[in-house]
Amino acid sequence: MPFMEFNKTAEIIFNPIVEKLRETTGVWLGILEDIKSVLIVNTGEFSLEPVDTLLLYTDGVIELSNKEREYYDLKRLKKFLLKNGPLPSKKIASHLINELNDYMELQLDDITYMVIKKK
Repeated sequence: MPFMEFNKTAEIIFNPIVEKLRETTGVWLGILEDIKSVLIVNTGEFSLEPVDTLLLYTDGVIELSNKEREYYDLKRLKKFLLKNGPLPSKKIASHLINELNDYMELQLDDITYMVIKKK
């Protein structure tokens, strides 16, 4: 699967067989060749295994703050995916928005994510 890397990590892949997470780098934008010279740091590709779950997210997910002004952060997101990764993608997406809403005191950015499962 090809990707274009910008400046932030924004993908986590969960494999339920080995119960392991792996991160890819970059921000997924799709097919925008003309911005390559301006914004893209690196390109590459990786493969998804048949049981993998890919979570794409914006920085608004991990920079969400609670009342103590603590970010939701990547560590919490990884913990969430380890726990919920085996579920169907719609359930993962639903559980994540519920968890983020419960955690959130202050939202300063968009919260955008996509859960993709390879069967």
